[in-house]
Amino acid sequence: MRILLTEDSSPLGVELLKSLADTHQVHTLPADADLTLGDVMWNAVRGTDAIVHTGACLRSVSLGTGYDAERAALEEATQGMSVLLDAATQANVRRFIYCSTLELFSATPDDRYISEHWRPDPGTDMSTLSRHLAEQVTREFARERAVSVTILRLGRLCREEDVSAGTRPDLMWLDPRDAAAAVEQAVHRDTSQELNWQSRWTVYHICARPPHPKFLLDGSRGIGFDPVHNFATCWAQGVA
Repeated sequence: MRILLTEDSSPLGVELLKSLADTHQVHTLPADADLTLGDVMWNAVRGTDAIVHTGACLRSVSLGTGYDAERAALEEATQGMSVLLDAATQANVRRFIYCSTLELFSATPDDRYISEHWRPDPGTDMSTLSRHLAEQVTREFARERAVSVTILRLGRLCREEDVSAGTRPDLMWLDPRDAAAAVEQAVHRDTSQELNWQSRWTVYHICARPPHPKFLLDGSRGIGFDPVHNFATCWAQGVA
C-alpha cells in the first residue's frame, strides 16, 4: 500500500515511518509543507492509497510559541485539514487516518470510564483545541464524501523502558510502538463505500491498558488493537 505520512520528525512521526516502511511504500510531505495550499496537497496525494496525518502542526514548528504559532495551528487544523481532505477525495484516496489526542479528556476525573461516545472537553489550550476542531472537519467530509476516516485519539507517548522506578503511573500513557501498531491496523480499515456516514467516520481511543483504566478500549479491539506495553512494572509498585 502507498501511504502518505504528513510528517516524520515528531516522536510519533519517526516511529510511524519506521513501522510502516517495513510493509508499505511510505512518502512524507516536505518539512515546510503548507497544508492550506491546494495545488501542493493535490500533487502530494496523487497515487496514494492511504493518508496518515500525525496531527503535528507543520507550520507552527518553525514559529515556536505565541500567537503566530497558535494561529498557524488553528489554520492548519481547520483550513489545512479541509484542503488536504478535499485533495484526497478528489484523488480517490479511500483511507484517511488522523491521530488526535486523549488530552480532550484530561480535565475529566480519573474515576470515570470514558468511551468514544463521551463528549470531549478540549478546553482552550490550542494544541488540544486544534485537534478537536480538526476532528470536526474530518467528520463533515465523511458525511458528504466516499472516504473512510479513522480518528485515533492517542494517549501520552512514553516508552515503557524509559519510565523510572517510582514514577507516578499515568492512565493516559501510550508506548509509541503501540501507537504505530494501531495506525498500522487502521490503514487497512476501508468503509468508504458504506451508505451510512457514521460507518465511514469512526473514533478509537488508543492507550495502554492499566489495571483500573480510565479509557475503555472495546472499540479499538475491533481493529485488532491490543497494547503490548502496559507499564506493568510501574503499576505493580502500587504508586497511585
